[in-house]
Amino acid sequence: MLELVVVADPASAAAVRELELPIKVVEFDQPNIATARNAGLAVAAGDVVAFLDDDAVPEPTWISRLTAPFVNPNVRATTGFVRGRNGISDQWRACDVDQFGWDHPLSVDRHAVTLLAGTAQRAVKAQGTNCAFRRADLMALGGFDSGFRFYLDDADISLRLAAFGGLTAVVPDAVVQHGVPICLHDIGASTAYFLCRHAPTDDLAAQQRAHRHAQRERLLRHMVRGGVEPRDIRPLLEGFDQGWADGLTR
Repeated sequence: MLELVVVADPASAAAVRELELPIKVVEFDQPNIATARNAGLAVAAGDVVAFLDDDAVPEPTWISRLTAPFVNPNVRATTGFVRGRNGISDQWRACDVDQFGWDHPLSVDRHAVTLLAGTAQRAVKAQGTNCAFRRADLMALGGFDSGFRFYLDDADISLRLAAFGGLTAVVPDAVVQHGVPICLHDIGASTAYFLCRHAPTDDLAAQQRAHRHAQRERLLRHMVRGGVEPRDIRPLLEGFDQGWADGLTR
């Protein structure tokens, strides 16, 4: 049985209610994705809870494919592939994430489910816009960390969950189409907060430079494709720096 929970601002929540469909609606107006996930988790009734972002669209078979591996009692989480808005190019495949917040691509069978284990230092990443968990596990962990208001909440929960053992299933056929974030303030803030939680403190300065450089390279790729104007690069990177300073105070 499938239950749908929508967590949305008051205006959007009212629009969903007008549909008169069997949907649980939670009004939520804070700019914090981790807390929003927890608000939905609090009212969910199922043993397995799957998550989508508000700028994502799942393919019709998404939920059945994503939840199927939970028949194995050792599976604690599942994640699928993510495509860009064109529905063709891959935005994200399988990867694991380390304690410094870096993704590392994994080689998996694109036509079969792959089961993988992780550790508190490096775990299979359950991509936030396409992931599912056992509700009891999330509740035992205290849910998602509200310090991650926009970014890396999925990496953090993946590392914390992996510390308890069990497996994460990568399900290539559980596909979601997703937008691409541009604003870097919250990315900088969440990255700094993530490193304070998971990485040795003497690595912070070097990791700040490395993550900033990675975001600059991403912006340049967007610029080449026409998605960002050259004049926007500096202000966006300044947003990353401001966010970094914010994240260190959380």
